[in-house]
Amino acid sequence: MKRFEVTFSLRRTAGAGGTERVQFFFNATNYDDFDKIRITHSDTKTGPTCSQVQEGSGDQNVTATTTDANMPTLTSTSVLWSRIENTGTTVTVKCLAGSSAPSDTDWSGASVCFTSSNFSNTGGMIGFNPNLGTVQVDDVTVKADRGRRGSGIELRNP
Repeated sequence: MKRFEVTFSLRRTAGAGGTERVQFFFNATNYDDFDKIRITHSDTKTGPTCSQVQEGSGDQNVTATTTDANMPTLTSTSVLWSRIENTGTTVTVKCLAGSSAPSDTDWSGASVCFTSSNFSNTGGMIGFNPNLGTVQVDDVTVKADRGRRGSGIELRNP
């Protein structure tokens, strides 16, 4: 998928320390070609970071703008909601805290905490992987515009 919007919630596991992190993979063509964004659930406002792996080369930096101040204030029991949007040229991330799923109005009012136009955007698989701790990913919704017609498919877990 080159154009998508993924929304999901993150929760720290019971008894977890102060920081847990998940990696969201996209543009994945196999196990050694992919882009990734790391989202941190922490008591400290920490914006997303990113990198890419090409031809098994190991993590390579991708130029991006991260705004820590636009992250919500979290505690160990907070639910962190994240929305990653890829327009086919620019990837943005917005994050909100709340016990239930934010509305479209909430998302439209949220500030961008990460943006980059420097990913390969080749399209491919998406997925998640814990990067620090055992953060729980839930409430995943994927909207894909595979034909670039402005309307696409939506996948949602219950």
